[in-house]
Amino acid sequence: MLEGQLSAPMAERTLTGLAVLIQSTQLKQAIQPYTLAGPWGRLLDGDEERFGTATVQAFETEGLIGTSAAAAVLAYRIEGKAPWRPLRAFDDGERLYIEFPPSIAQHQMPPLFALTESGELELVNYRVRDRIIIAERLLDRAELRLGSRKSDRVRIEKLEQ
Repeated sequence: MLEGQLSAPMAERTLTGLAVLIQSTQLKQAIQPYTLAGPWGRLLDGDEERFGTATVQAFETEGLIGTSAAAAVLAYRIEGKAPWRPLRAFDDGERLYIEFPPSIAQHQMPPLFALTESGELELVNYRVRDRIIIAERLLDRAELRLGSRKSDRVRIEKLEQ
């Protein structure tokens, strides 16, 4: 079953493609909402992978409005060229989530700091789940640092909405 997905180019491995190959009716029904045919498919699936190709990521969330799904705010700019640069940052109205690429496994996870109005850094309480830093609060400006050089820093800023 998975051979078809594995033989496809990485950018073409989608949930919709997987749903076509799955034999189990229960499993098909479970992932159907997240395919292009389902209500959240336009948010979570696509014809190809496009994450991480721009400074700002935008998503069509019209299909989520009025549903029980919690819409995430993805309006964050990520600046910096560190090799461990996050893919995206988003919040759920209570916490900030920062997702790193799989290559973070070859690097140390950088600590997260809040950038105050006066430009000072404050260490933030957070936890790590897989490749995601989960800050216990929202931050308008944050910085990830791993070393003292400017190239060892990544800044995250919430965009005006």
